[in-house]
Amino acid sequence: MPISYNIDQDKNMISIIVSGETTNNEWYEIFNKIKKAEKRNEHMNVLFDFRNHKTVVATEVVQELTKRIEQKEKKVKYAFLTARLVSVGMTNMARAFLENKNIEAKAFKEQEEALTWLREGKAT
Repeated sequence: MPISYNIDQDKNMISIIVSGETTNNEWYEIFNKIKKAEKRNEHMNVLFDFRNHKTVVATEVVQELTKRIEQKEKKVKYAFLTARLVSVGMTNMARAFLENKNIEAKAFKEQEEALTWLREGKAT
């Protein structure tokens, strides 16, 4: 499957790795699996790794998935690792949809920079 995930309770983080080509249904499936995962909690930060992703996530998928994300009590962060300019554009769209849900989102090219930002105690 081109989309995989890992939930790290110790780091309070969900990592989603995307490679190759993806379909809209694969996005909905993985999102539902993560939402139902026992180890997941509502206040986990999320790292999306799009560096090896070959297709563009459809606008309707971004809209639908961000609609399904519930309002957070505490501020959480979503870091998007990207290698292509089009992925930065999709990140900006997701960021706009998420900002009213108490989620801060930011695009990065370097993994260590993204992880450092996610580990920071307070959202910037």
